Amino acid sequence: MMIRFSIAAISLMLLLVGCDNAPKVSGVDLGGPSGCITASGPVDGQRGIDYGSIYFAGKRLVVWTDVDGAGGAGGRYSGGPDGVTGEGHLGNVTFSFEIPLDGQGAVKIDDQFFQLENGVIFLVSSEGGKTRIKQLQRNLDNLSLNRDGFTALMRDDDEFNMFFNDAGEHPKDGT
Repeated sequence: MMIRFSIAAISLMLLLVGCDNAPKVSGVDLGGPSGCITASGPVDGQRGIDYGSIYFAGKRLVVWTDVDGAGGAGGRYSGGPDGVTGEGHLGNVTFSFEIPLDGQGAVKIDDQFFQLENGVIFLVSSEGGKTRIKQLQRNLDNLSLNRDGFTALMRDDDEFNMFFNDAGEHPKDGT
């Protein structure tokens, strides 16, 4: 009788509490995989498309440079129950980021801070030794996280093309 009571009590506790109370590794859904893409196309090609580097943390952060990856490119991130943090570099451009559970995080690129709520795409040009950064807000819901997907997103984008075509003409000013 005592054994039946113990089994019933344990079963009731498991039913009320649940069996899977393990914490999530990360409560932030990045919307896909993360990685780096570099292109070293023709020198007379389209800056940022035919030569450049992209780091992406799913669809939550895209850092896009006109650096062709010759200086190396890479990044890493880790998740925990409070969100995701990461860091990396694309050539001589360094960045770090924090994305908390609400998804509205912050990015630091070459000592400049940005809020992800204002856009998740960061164009970075370091042409001529000067770094310029422009933050863009675009819908990435249907973006394929590969070279073709990124190219399709930006190849005909006026802000993207103006930014990279003007590379080297402006001081580090965040515009």
